[in-house]
Amino acid sequence: FFFFLMIRRPPRSTRKESSAASDVYKRQVSTQSTWVPLVYFNVDVLTSANWPHFHPVTPQIPYEVKQCIVAYEEFWTHKHLHKKLTWNYLAGIFHLTYHKGKSNDIVCNTLQGLALLLFNTAPSLTFKGVCEHLGIGLEEGRRVLQSLISPQALVEKAGGSEEWSETTEFRLNEGFSSAQRKVQIPLPEEAESTQKKKVETNRGIAIEAAIIKIMKARRTMVYGDLIVALSKVLCNFVPEAQMIKEKIDELITKEYLARDSNDPKLYIYVAN
Repeated sequence: FFFFLMIRRPPRSTRKESSAASDVYKRQVSTQSTWVPLVYFNVDVLTSANWPHFHPVTPQIPYEVKQCIVAYEEFWTHKHLHKKLTWNYLAGIFHLTYHKGKSNDIVCNTLQGLALLLFNTAPSLTFKGVCEHLGIGLEEGRRVLQSLISPQALVEKAGGSEEWSETTEFRLNEGFSSAQRKVQIPLPEEAESTQKKKVETNRGIAIEAAIIKIMKARRTMVYGDLIVALSKVLCNFVPEAQMIKEKIDELITKEYLARDSNDPKLYIYVAN
């Protein structure tokens, strides 16, 4: 069975303000609260502009984690009265300990972790039942379960059936073993590529907006100076040179920018 702790983190580097807020919360819980968390719970908060777009899911959260979420929301509301806190469960990281003979530390994403924890309370579960508990559709549920079946084989289909239907039953693999103490579960197949694509899209939008902002203020700028200015504006990530060039070309096509006829490295802001 599983004991668990949960760590949440953003897909990119965390801001200092987020770490500071988390430290304040931990001190408050340890020194002022009579409530003792049953799991280790860490939160990183970013503004919506710094997160990639994500579709919300509403999984059934275990009581131990729900307690921590409620406590942090109370702390956040007290500190930031007019700032709404939205939980991005898909960006969460679970650390689980699997006890079967020897112990293994399992590292996985939120949906994978929640799926594994379901087997703490039931020896087997139907495909539809797992999806309903996770608050996701059958297609996404299949990807989550498939990532737990292969390559680590933590979960198996009851009876060894190859078919996938709403009534297909799944159970923990009693024969699971790993020579490594720490076992990293790969992200569900499509989730990883989709996440990367969303991050790239959001970064492209941020680069384009930053170029327009800089050029509108400066009116003319050589390529090297534009790169330096972008690095100062885009403090959340380091833009790749190829993506910057692509966005400059797109803005020229959209008639925001134009190249100087005598110096191709000099850009002119031409939009009204």
